[in-house]
Amino acid sequence: MSRPEHRRYRTVLYWRPLVPGLNDTDEHLDQAYKFAQHADTTVFTGLFYRDQIAEYYKASGLPEPYTDTARRKIVPETLEQRVLATFDAATPLFRKTSCGSPRRTFFPTTTVTTGFQNCATSAR
Repeated sequence: MSRPEHRRYRTVLYWRPLVPGLNDTDEHLDQAYKFAQHADTTVFTGLFYRDQIAEYYKASGLPEPYTDTARRKIVPETLEQRVLATFDAATPLFRKTSCGSPRRTFFPTTTVTTGFQNCATSAR
């Protein structure tokens, strides 16, 4: 399936959570880009690294991706830059889940530009 122009529905590739050391290799990024070519838009977000998740990582003997817990989803800037470098400018890419929803992304009033300032804005 590709991005047909006259399809009556839209598809979103939700690529989440993106976690350093778990699914952020060059191969993972390349595979996500290939999948994105079959979707109308792609959304990537980080991990909500809260106390419960940190405890799970420790109890399971997994290397912790972050040194501290956070109140928001985390995507390190260097990883975000790698994602942006992997995806071409023609691939709709959003940093926030709500921004990539078909309702918001595909209605004519939506503006897609560069930066992450708000939901009317994509990664490009």
